[in-house]
Amino acid sequence: MITRNFGIQLSSRMIKSLDDQELEKFVTIPELKLAANYHLDTIKHLSTVIKEIESYLLRVKLKKEYEMLITIPGIGIILGLTMKCVFY
Repeated sequence: MITRNFGIQLSSRMIKSLDDQELEKFVTIPELKLAANYHLDTIKHLSTVIKEIESYLLRVKLKKEYEMLITIPGIGIILGLTMKCVFY
């Protein structure tokens, strides 16, 4: 949204770390600031949910097929669990 409306490119890490004062430097239009705040709240909420899900998945007892799957280079725990859910 910042890039589209103001031509400023920010990394996702930078966007996630913005507080209200920093956001005001980039977004001066009240309606866009309101939308930006909602977007940031959503990003922060979803990031928290993703961390909780990943933490839970790391504690799940693994079956033999899954343990074999994650030995393939490039397939980690989360991708392996995702593939297991899709194909089984």
